[in-house]
Amino acid sequence: MTGESAGQQDRHVLFVDGVCVLCHHLVRFVLKIDHRAVLSFSTLQGETARRLFAGHAEAEAQLRSLASVVYVRHCERPGQEIFYRSTAALRSLRDLGGFWWVLSWFTLIPRPLRDWVYDVIARCRYRWFGKHEEACPLPLQEHAGRFLA
Repeated sequence: MTGESAGQQDRHVLFVDGVCVLCHHLVRFVLKIDHRAVLSFSTLQGETARRLFAGHAEAEAQLRSLASVVYVRHCERPGQEIFYRSTAALRSLRDLGGFWWVLSWFTLIPRPLRDWVYDVIARCRYRWFGKHEEACPLPLQEHAGRFLA
C-alpha cells in the first residue's frame, strides 16, 4: 500500500492558518520531509475544519482565534485525537518518524511553558513573517491529494 493510499484510509491532518506565511513555510517543509505521506493539510478557515470541529468547544475557539496549529490524528475515525498549539506541532513531528520524532521529546517540557513560547510566536507571526492577502499559494500538483478544503 502506498503512503498516499494509506493516508486516505487513516488520515492525520495538520490544520494551519491559511494566510500565515510562517504556516505556509511550515507546510512546505513538512511536505519536503514527509516521505511516507503521513500528514495531510487543511486551513483553519476551510470547510473541513468547520465541519470536523463542529461541537468541539476548544477546537471551535482555536478556529475563531486562528492563533493555533491544530493536529487531528485518525481524522476519519470515531476515536480521533485532537491536539493544539505546541502539542500539535510536536505530535505531528512524532508521527513523521525518522529523526523528527526526537523533537517530540520537547513534550517533556511542561505544556504551559511550551504553549507560552508558542503563543509569543503566534502573536508576532504576521509582523515577523508576513501574511498572504487571501490564502497561501496552491500546492504543487504532486501534493494536491494531501490538501483538504
